[in-house]
Amino acid sequence: MSAHETDAVIDDQAMAGLLQQAGAREEPGSAIADEVFRATHSAWQAVLMQRRRRRRTAWGIGLGMAASVVLTVALLYRQPVLTPEPVTMGHVTRVEGHLEVTGSTTDTWQTHLPGAALYVGQEVMTGPDARAALTLNDDLSVRIDHDTHVALLATDTLRLDSGALYIDAPADHYQPLTIQAAQRSIRHLGTQYSVRITAEGLDVAIREGRVLIEDDTGVHTGEAMQHLHLAHDGRISRSSLPPQDSQWDWAHQIAPAFDIEGRTLALFLQWVARETGKPLVYGSEDARSSAHRTQLSGSIAELDIDTALRSVLASTQLRQDEQSADVLSITLAPASEAP
Repeated sequence: MSAHETDAVIDDQAMAGLLQQAGAREEPGSAIADEVFRATHSAWQAVLMQRRRRRRTAWGIGLGMAASVVLTVALLYRQPVLTPEPVTMGHVTRVEGHLEVTGSTTDTWQTHLPGAALYVGQEVMTGPDARAALTLNDDLSVRIDHDTHVALLATDTLRLDSGALYIDAPADHYQPLTIQAAQRSIRHLGTQYSVRITAEGLDVAIREGRVLIEDDTGVHTGEAMQHLHLAHDGRISRSSLPPQDSQWDWAHQIAPAFDIEGRTLALFLQWVARETGKPLVYGSEDARSSAHRTQLSGSIAELDIDTALRSVLASTQLRQDEQSADVLSITLAPASEAP
């Protein structure tokens, strides 16, 4: 029996019950009785129709809501997945050979040239005949030696997997940088230093400033002119390393070129002194004054530091005293050599 038929039977029985409760009355004529029954039955049917409309409306609303939810979910699934914008970390400053970069937006290794941007998530690799210089966080210079693989994990974190890095952080550089290498973390405090992975462990050399090296045994401090060897078994050995030692040569050979246009000779000489690790010494006050007055022009972009120094000084009244091997000694040129 359908729901409609069930409702009709139950409602007819209910109406009969009501009539019985009314008690005995004077029997009306059959015509009047039929009319009363039809009117009563018609009213009852109206009530039933109203109930059924309410049920259909409720079901309609429920189905409509369900359809709306399904449609909303479908639309959400059809929304394109937004790829986050890559985070810029720096750029390539100088390359000798080929610098290969991958990651961030592609798994394909690609050759990067000077000026190319670098992003968090990328990996950088040099071969046996390649070196590169990167500039990170606007003023932090990172040099990459031969056969080096490094990952750019975050704006303040690099992971060295093989090879060597040289970090040149100006004294007023406040952006932190952590090098993860051989299960250790190296942080600097305004310094120049190198980190190299070897078969025996990890070498950390401090040219200037100070570094903190953290491993499972604690935090170890490296001071200026120290070389620390951290063996695989946790042992640490220290030795002295002068800032002008030949071990640093590779780092200044790949140094970003100094833009001499419009700069003073004194600023150029300060840059040479920092890159070579040799203290700048003037032979006289006249030599110092001349260096601060002299304005330079041109470019040394294609020259190594030693050749650039000789070329720049040749156009001025100053010369290098090459007999002082451990310092950058600048003197006035003899009158016969003055330009």
